[in-house]
Amino acid sequence: MLKPGMTRSELSKNFSPELGGLFAISDMRYCSKHCPYIKVDVKFTLTQPNQKTELPTDVIQTISKPYLEYAISD
Repeated sequence: MLKPGMTRSELSKNFSPELGGLFAISDMRYCSKHCPYIKVDVKFTLTQPNQKTELPTDVIQTISKPYLEYAISD
């Protein structure tokens, strides 16, 4: 079960960042690795100030309920 307080590395065991669309490293949409139509929106507390890339130690601040959506393709 995913919940606030978990790290980005824990999230990435079952979810991967959605490819396509616009996003910021602190607010991202993730897709299930088992079914890419299952998605969650995640807001992170970044590990370092002025961070430019995703770090596995970033902590989940909020996570949406899972929802269904077609893949985004740019």
